[in-house]
Amino acid sequence: FFGTDYQGGTNFIVESTDGKKFTRKIVPDPYRRSPIDNMVLRKSRRGNEIWANLPFSTPNTKCLLMYSADNGKSWNKAFEYNRSTHTVWLVSSSNEIEGALYFSVADSKNNTRVVYKLVDC
Repeated sequence: FFGTDYQGGTNFIVESTDGKKFTRKIVPDPYRRSPIDNMVLRKSRRGNEIWANLPFSTPNTKCLLMYSADNGKSWNKAFEYNRSTHTVWLVSSSNEIEGALYFSVADSKNNTRVVYKLVDC
């Protein structure tokens, strides 16, 4: 899986299992003009999850942190945010699929930043 960045145009989540054939899904409104910044895999009790951050918003769009628990067939909203007040980064990185997911939320009004760790209890 990977995401596109069409700089204000319609963006897609693209899937390929062989690097030759690609299928794409349109990112729906109000997020479709936001690029997919990055994607991270997380191992949960239910199986592997794909997490994606859509970090750009305009007056008519919203930003979104989302995940899929069914190999990209459907996507769930973790939370949406407005780039004028907050910035979110997926900060996890590993060669292996880890059970913890780290993401950072910066509040531009208060000039603060918090890093969150998501794990199964």
